[in-house]
Amino acid sequence: MDQLGIDIGTVSVKYLRWNGKKGKGTIISKGVYPYTGDYGNLAEILDDIVIKEGNDLEVSIGLTSQNIQKRIFTIPILPKNELKDALNWSISKMISTPLEEMIYEFSMLGEVDERGTKKQEVLFTGIQKADADNILSAINLAGFQKFRLLTDIAFTFARAVEKDDKKNSVAVIDVGGRQSGIYIFYNQKLCFVRDIMTASESFTDALMSEMNLSYDDAEKHKRDFGFNDEALVALSVPLERLSGEIKRTFSVYSQRYPEKPVRKVFITGGGAKIPGFFSKLAESLMEEMDKDLMEEVIDVLRPPVDIDDEYLSSYILCANHEGLINLLPEEIKAQVKQEIYSKWIRIGTVAVVSVLIIFSLNILNKMNQANTSLQIEKTVIDEKKKQYVTFSNNLAATSSQNYNEFVAVQNEIKKKDVTFIALMKYLSATLPENIHLKELEFDVYNKIITGIPKEPKKEALRKSDDPQNDAAALAAKKAAEASEKDYGIKIRGEIYGDVDLAETALMNILVRLQKMGFLYNVDIAQKEVKDIKGQKVLEFMLTARCMTYEI
Repeated sequence: MDQLGIDIGTVSVKYLRWNGKKGKGTIISKGVYPYTGDYGNLAEILDDIVIKEGNDLEVSIGLTSQNIQKRIFTIPILPKNELKDALNWSISKMISTPLEEMIYEFSMLGEVDERGTKKQEVLFTGIQKADADNILSAINLAGFQKFRLLTDIAFTFARAVEKDDKKNSVAVIDVGGRQSGIYIFYNQKLCFVRDIMTASESFTDALMSEMNLSYDDAEKHKRDFGFNDEALVALSVPLERLSGEIKRTFSVYSQRYPEKPVRKVFITGGGAKIPGFFSKLAESLMEEMDKDLMEEVIDVLRPPVDIDDEYLSSYILCANHEGLINLLPEEIKAQVKQEIYSKWIRIGTVAVVSVLIIFSLNILNKMNQANTSLQIEKTVIDEKKKQYVTFSNNLAATSSQNYNEFVAVQNEIKKKDVTFIALMKYLSATLPENIHLKELEFDVYNKIITGIPKEPKKEALRKSDDPQNDAAALAAKKAAEASEKDYGIKIRGEIYGDVDLAETALMNILVRLQKMGFLYNVDIAQKEVKDIKGQKVLEFMLTARCMTYEI
């Protein structure tokens, strides 16, 4: 089936029809339309494409628009079962649109070192459901029957840049009509992105203002003469603004990823066709790069097949779309997967029927063998039933003993529960607002309590061999012996604010916990000052012995 790749830009819509697979095929037809950015205009363009090409095609769409949001951020390295919630929580703090109103995907970019801490870097790509529905409506009204991909046009460039030596990065500067994209790839994976508003129409506006031309005349002058002597002064202003934004982007990238610098830059998009634009921009960028590599560093991004540069993304959407970010609703994706499964099912059915014919010749033989095996299994099962009856009788005799052991364990758990609740009530009522508790851990394997000294007075009473047997001494000795069953406990927390004030607050916590009644020998096991989001934080861990609260 023929493939149709549609590139929806900011000022034009381009399409290409391709018959074949990656690297092997034929361009059937292609076309370009001026585009206002209105969904009604898009529907008219798609209608015309259907009239020319028909609707029985597999359609993939790439979109250049501010409606598609791309964000790169980092999260701590987490287990897979915690990853989804962490990703959703992190991105919800960065975008204004609620996630439930968006279609989005996360791409894991790998680990990075952030201030000495290993973190996972993530690329978020999302579009509001309303915008995706508008595009789907235009597709459906046009009559296309097989819509399989909606993606950001930036991802198509990853298939066009050559694979480097895994040490350097490659940048693509897409100078569109109303928007320019700066995309940096490492090992053919998009790892840095920035959209800026200085684009091809900025040069048209400069000509209108400086040379007092109408829009149509300025557009024609730009396309025909470009950076000639007459227009050089006017066009230099937006050129300097564009090159400045590109240099700043490269500078930020090199600071964040010093180990994989940008060593090659490709320029593409409608703005790249302005006469003299490429040489002027390359000359400006080379001021910041190694001039010995000038001929190798900056080049025009060319398609891998013999087509015009402007149809590069349309070709990628047709011939090499596997693995691209897909922003279609889940129900549409499911339909595409179902079609793929159906295709493979048809192929598999032929293979299965062939196998069944071969194996059917041996079925009768195996049925006889199965009957014999069945009789043997029946005999074994009868023996197992007899053993089960005997086992059940023995189990009934021991169940009472096991129940008593369970009750003892249950009572021990209840003690810890009540102790925990009492401790939480006290802490929530007394701790200041700038102190945040992260973890309360009761001793399980006596790892905590072995490092905490016992109450000296109680220990002395427990070991005393004084023959006096008055009631006060006996009660004190029993209390000391009861402390043998105390629990060790760890308390982890954070104190925000000035370091000196945090140290003072920590000492106040120790005094309060020591006075509360059932914690004693409270000690600071660990403390560390950290800088979290520009704010000083004292992380601490306390250990103590905890009195058991009986029910």
